Amino acid sequence: AALSIKGSMMRMKGAAGVSDTTWYSIIDLERGSWLAVQPSRLRYAELAASDEPAEEPPSTPGRADRAMEVARPLGATRTFAGVRATGYEVRSEFEIARGWMSSQPELAGLVRAFEKLSRMWEESADADQEADAEELLLAHGFPMLRQTLEVQDGQLGGYTIEETVSVER
Repeated sequence: AALSIKGSMMRMKGAAGVSDTTWYSIIDLERGSWLAVQPSRLRYAELAASDEPAEEPPSTPGRADRAMEVARPLGATRTFAGVRATGYEVRSEFEIARGWMSSQPELAGLVRAFEKLSRMWEESADADQEADAEELLLAHGFPMLRQTLEVQDGQLGGYTIEETVSVER
C-alpha cells in the first residue's frame, strides 16, 4: 500500500489482499471515518467508526516500558528504503509478529496516525488481537517491515508481510 498523510487525513492506495488497484481510501483520523473511492466507476463508500471524533490516547509514561517488557528485541538492525530499523518480536497465543521499527523523529507523526487507525478498527475480537501486537511494536517506532504468522489452536496459519518500500521527504 502507498500511504500519504497530511494533518489528520491519510490516503491509501492498494492494500493487502485487494487485487483491484482502481480503488483508493481516504481516512480521516479526527472524525474516525473511512472513504473508499473508485473514480473509474464513479463509486464511493463511506464508513464511520463513530459519531464522536477519535480521541487522543492518554499520555502514560509507562506505556513504552510495558511494550519493552513484551516486545522482545531481536538484537539486530537493518536498513529499509534508506531508513535504519531495529528488530522486535511479539508472541501471543494468536500470532507471532516481527517488526523492524524505525525511531527516526520525522516518522513520529506516522506512528501516531497508525495508532489512531488501529483504534478505529478495534471493534472485532480479531482486530483486538492484531492491535495488541501492533501497538506493542508501534511503541518502538514506525514499521519499516512487519511479518505476522497467525496461530490457530496451536497450528500455524496465514502469513503476511507489510514493508515500507519508499520514504519521501
